[in-house]
Amino acid sequence: MTEQKKAQFSGREKDQQMDEHLRERYYSEDGRKSRKRNVRIGFCITLVILLVASFLNWGIITGWGNTRIDRIKLIGTDGAEYSALVYVPQNATNKTPAPALLCFHGNAGNAKNHESWSMEFARRGFVVLSVDQFGAGNSQGHFDGGQSGPLSEESLTAVAKMFTEYLLTMPIVDTENVIFSGHSMGSTSAVAMGSTFTENCRAII
Repeated sequence: MTEQKKAQFSGREKDQQMDEHLRERYYSEDGRKSRKRNVRIGFCITLVILLVASFLNWGIITGWGNTRIDRIKLIGTDGAEYSALVYVPQNATNKTPAPALLCFHGNAGNAKNHESWSMEFARRGFVVLSVDQFGAGNSQGHFDGGQSGPLSEESLTAVAKMFTEYLLTMPIVDTENVIFSGHSMGSTSAVAMGSTFTENCRAII
């Protein structure tokens, strides 16, 4: 037998061995049981990883339970429902009011864009109110193309004023120590509120 024929025979033999291996692995009763067992194990491992990751995410977001996160909803003068997230640290009580931070996100953002800021300030003892502006996050709202539309300065400040007034009614807030924070579009709201509520404003970011 020539070397070429030996090589061809050896190749066919390997192919046959591979075919037998695949048949045994995927079509035999033991093979099917093994695959099902592996799927179950894989599912359990994935589930455990998801649970651990969810627990870690909760711990990091809430400072391991030291910060309570609530969602509030207010009805604006346009009849739309506006939403915000409130981060409440344990030190903020009716007997011990805490300073506050009011956050306004930029265009195409939402309240959770400022979650890292919100949690950092909450860890430092601030009550934080982070707003979902018109049509963002869980807030409603629309743009009619005119001055009454949500992209107008009038609408921005109206929504900001609504949430500022709500914040100042919270008994857990030290109303003489409020910081207004805005990013991009939200800076309009922050500056407008800081210059309007001068008795309450300690700083503008």
